[in-house]
Amino acid sequence: MLRKILAGAALTTCLLSVGAPAMAADDWRYVRSSNDRSVVEAECNAGLSFGEWSECDIREDDGFHLFVR
Repeated sequence: MLRKILAGAALTTCLLSVGAPAMAADDWRYVRSSNDRSVVEAECNAGLSFGEWSECDIREDDGFHLFVR
């Protein structure tokens, strides 16, 4: 029984060490910040319309921050 628990723990550790970096590499990159959300939304929409990126993520943390991929 103890052997199964240790084998399970080892397998879990291995999967986490391999899977975590792959999940973290979302390819999101920072573009700009502003205290005005409409400025960040305009930048997002401009990039989408010109094909510079395919997705926008506007995050609010002491202002608005635009991340794209």
